[in-house]
Amino acid sequence: MMIDGQTYNGWTNRETWATYLWLTNEEGLYKEAIETVRAPFKGEGRYALGPFDRDAIPMLEDDIANMFDALFDFDNMTRDLYRMREDIGSLWRVDWRSIVEHLIGDSVEWADETSLVTAREDN
Repeated sequence: MMIDGQTYNGWTNRETWATYLWLTNEEGLYKEAIETVRAPFKGEGRYALGPFDRDAIPMLEDDIANMFDALFDFDNMTRDLYRMREDIGSLWRVDWRSIVEHLIGDSVEWADETSLVTAREDN
């Protein structure tokens, strides 16, 4: 997805790049995101219908976007979360599909490193 024809460091736009950068640099957030995208590979939760396929991506997009929405509850924001929110800018411009696709790739690499079953091993 291209918004206004702009790209940033190989990403759809700066907001998408900054979101992925923050997501992958905060260990707890990154682990939560990896577990979220691994759910379809493991057939867990609402993905228990079968092995991962491309149809899960819209649900994963919603899950990751909702994770960020919950983080930015203004009543409970820490200084670091406030900085993250300011750096990312507008969440509506974030290309969640691109982030999910990168996280799926990270998940497979992470699973390989930790000897967990991945979709690649199943194929």
